[in-house]
Amino acid sequence: MLTSEQVEQFIDGYVECALWADCWPTEAETLTNESWESGGREHLTIRPDARERMAQDCRAFCEEMVSDLRLYADERSYDPSQGSVYSYAGHDFWLTRSGHGAGFWDRGLGELGDRLTDAARRYGSPDDHTPFDCGDGTADC
Repeated sequence: MLTSEQVEQFIDGYVECALWADCWPTEAETLTNESWESGGREHLTIRPDARERMAQDCRAFCEEMVSDLRLYADERSYDPSQGSVYSYAGHDFWLTRSGHGAGFWDRGLGELGDRLTDAARRYGSPDDHTPFDCGDGTADC
């Protein structure tokens, strides 16, 4: 089992990546600006209920893949000034599930990356908890 701190780091990385990569702009922005883009909203605070909805899949993945996540932590190159290796794993979980051009599969981890990718894809697209900007400094999903 991963420690509760490691799981929380994984969840934090997952949420941060969701806000950075895919957070929808405010409704007003989508109505008034034809050139809006999703993502780039990692500065927002995720609302507690939204974080908990996102955390459910993260906890299940961490429990299912504990051995492989420990191997990932041992083998993954990362910059500690940018967060923990488990926050990196959370990022990769979001990116892989969302079908972005990065994720577990492209970290130079061979079969380990493939196993984590296959497991992440079994969780399906995270469309049911893709965050959106509430316009008040928070995000919901």
